[in-house]
Amino acid sequence: MWDETRQKRFQDLREAEEQGTLSEAEQAELTALIQERCRDEEAAVTGAAQRAKEANALLEAQVQQVQAQNRELEALVQEQELYLQEVRRVVATMEAAP
Repeated sequence: MWDETRQKRFQDLREAEEQGTLSEAEQAELTALIQERCRDEEAAVTGAAQRAKEANALLEAQVQQVQAQNRELEALVQEQELYLQEVRRVVATMEAAP
């Protein structure tokens, strides 16, 4: 796990590398730290990507549920509009009767 101690050592080794004073052992240590950091970052990105994928799947399911509810509501509105038309027809018929 990458921590402040590793970060400090990494920075120290990078500075030594830039100054050209890095020993062979320190170069190997720097390479190992770089690889460790890459693995940690890859794991973090992979985890974040998986969580995003799961969140997207949940949102997609919710969208489908809302769309199904919308279709049901549209059908209900149509049914009520037809019922209202029938009621208006009956009322008009009753009002027209002598």
